[in-house]
Amino acid sequence: MQKLIITAVLIFVCSASATLAQTTAFNYQGHLTSNSSAANGSYDFQFALYDVLTGGAQIGSTLTKTAITVTGGVFTISLDFGSNAFPGTDRYLEIAVKKPIDAVYVTLAPRQQITSSPYSIRTLSATFADSLSSACVACVTNAQINSVDGSKISGKVAIANGGTGSTTQNFVDLSSNQNVGGNKLFTGSTQFNASLNLNDNLLLFRQTGDTNHAILYSSNVNGLEFRGFSGFKWATGSSGASQAMFLDPNGNLNLTGTYTGNGSGLTSLNASNITSGTLNSARIGSGSGNYIQNILTTATAQSGANFHIDGSGRIDSQFSVGGALKNGDTVSVISSSGRPFALNGYSSFNGAGVYGEVSAGNTQYPAIFGLYKGSNPLSAGVVGSNTNTTGAGIIAVGPTTGLSATVTDQTGTPTQALYTDNGFIVRVNYWDGTTQYKIQGNGVVSTLVQDTAQQTHVMFAPEAPEVLFEDYGVGKLVNGRAKIELDPVFSTNITVNDSHPLRVFIQLEGDCNGVFVTSKTSTGFEVIELANGQSNVQFSWHVVANRADEELKGSGTQVNGITIRKRVSRYADLRAPVQKEASSTAPAIPAKSPVPERQDNDGAHSGNDLKR
Repeated sequence: MQKLIITAVLIFVCSASATLAQTTAFNYQGHLTSNSSAANGSYDFQFALYDVLTGGAQIGSTLTKTAITVTGGVFTISLDFGSNAFPGTDRYLEIAVKKPIDAVYVTLAPRQQITSSPYSIRTLSATFADSLSSACVACVTNAQINSVDGSKISGKVAIANGGTGSTTQNFVDLSSNQNVGGNKLFTGSTQFNASLNLNDNLLLFRQTGDTNHAILYSSNVNGLEFRGFSGFKWATGSSGASQAMFLDPNGNLNLTGTYTGNGSGLTSLNASNITSGTLNSARIGSGSGNYIQNILTTATAQSGANFHIDGSGRIDSQFSVGGALKNGDTVSVISSSGRPFALNGYSSFNGAGVYGEVSAGNTQYPAIFGLYKGSNPLSAGVVGSNTNTTGAGIIAVGPTTGLSATVTDQTGTPTQALYTDNGFIVRVNYWDGTTQYKIQGNGVVSTLVQDTAQQTHVMFAPEAPEVLFEDYGVGKLVNGRAKIELDPVFSTNITVNDSHPLRVFIQLEGDCNGVFVTSKTSTGFEVIELANGQSNVQFSWHVVANRADEELKGSGTQVNGITIRKRVSRYADLRAPVQKEASSTAPAIPAKSPVPERQDNDGAHSGNDLKR
């Protein structure tokens, strides 16, 4: 392995003629050994400046010097870390070296401390001291300053006495009372932090060269006189762009911004002249007149008289009518015994009386929501009524579900998801307390089909006094015997025992001695040829069985926030059961829900607006 060692000497080179053009560069001379011998040839160097011998922070950037010739171990390099690199504190030089053909530099240790030059070098900033008095040595005092030409003074001058002046020169003494005579021109902004006394009571402001516009104050003018101006304006901002008050030549005063006060000095203010803006907590009229305010307290409730708002507009806050604002509401409308309808919507122009829309988002709330928390079992959250001779009371349209109905009473009492009455009552998704029905009611179950001429016909489903499942299939006698296994789905949902036998019907499709059925279970049966026949004949079979009782799914689960309790629907023993009439006290099975006639207090609408 090659071992590199460097011995360094710092050499500063300068001369009298070079001093005036002195730079921040200095020469660095070192001695490089390789494997204990003086190095020769071309080497690449990197130099980095640090504030301590080991570790610490690097000062400035790393200087890279390539292809430096080393002869007898000696090399000389000019380095320049800038004037800010040497403020007077310790500095250490870290050196890394490699052959040009090598990929990695070898960092040499330890770092070399940069010491003071063996002879004095004039500082770069010494040139600025050339113009000082020769008597100024190491300091400058008042006694050592001979004179200063006024044209050489720039910047701010500290407060000083104004001197005695002369008859030909005017001056201002900032520490004593002075008189300023003659015409003075101020080309920039002028600020007076104390009172300005004008002995002749004349103050004139005029732009240079403008003889038509001026602001004048004098003893001959009652107040301020504005000559030639289009108006008087109080403005804010550096450019006066924000106008606070403007008085035009016709005497009209325009005010903008925010103003405070109780307005007690305002009289004969015509409200018709207020054409824009917002009146906060303002009243229109007095006594029993109409007014608008945003303070909802008992002492300042809205007027009981009618209030009419015409035209389009917007209310950007919450408000209530008829009572206190409900928590979370944008608008609260509270009814009373005299006004049982909190909100009524009317349309006589082929529109909707009430329209709700959820235009975006993923909210669970519907466009229109009705919630009934009263105790009347004949009422409802939402009622739709149509008093025409044709039409629907409620129309439901949806992309996947037209109408969704959920029963919240899961106590086991009779319930139905949908109650319909067309002269006869038909219940949908009906639990009578014992058995769960898809549909129960008068009429028949039917479907519609088309014939070859595309004419529609009605077909009917068979119905029975019991709850039955049936299945069909084919089989074949092999040497006079056949074993039929029923579909497991069918077998799981039927009851077969002595009280509930499996009914099997066989239709032979070939000549044999006849057959009988035996070994009937819920999973299958056997078919055997009479008289020990050995026929191989195909046959069709049809089985009928009582449906097994069913434990309704969803026990203990949450559906739409409702806990579904465990219930068992009884099917196996049903045979033409007597209908369970709904009790008048059963809130979950209401009969027709009559809507009371609307009692209008203002006589604007008749009592037939909403009936069922």
